Amino acid sequence: EAEETKIKKEIIEEEESVVQEGSTVQEDQDDLDTLDAEIEALDASLKHQLSQSPSPPHRTRKRYVIREDDKNRAAEYGPSGL
Repeated sequence: EAEETKIKKEIIEEEESVVQEGSTVQEDQDDLDTLDAEIEALDASLKHQLSQSPSPPHRTRKRYVIREDDKNRAAEYGPSGL
């Protein structure tokens, strides 16, 4: 019992020290917001490219997954492939 309480106390102290570093966390948050914006912009341009390509992306994705599965199966059964 006592051991568990000690661990909980340590965790609380760690959380408090994290809270005290709030100012640096805020700076990180700004960086993350910038990154999010960049990722969204990339996402949008990718979606735009995909919408212009004739073949739907999920088909190629499925084909890729199946190929990976075959590779894994072959690896499981060893070089003979049986």
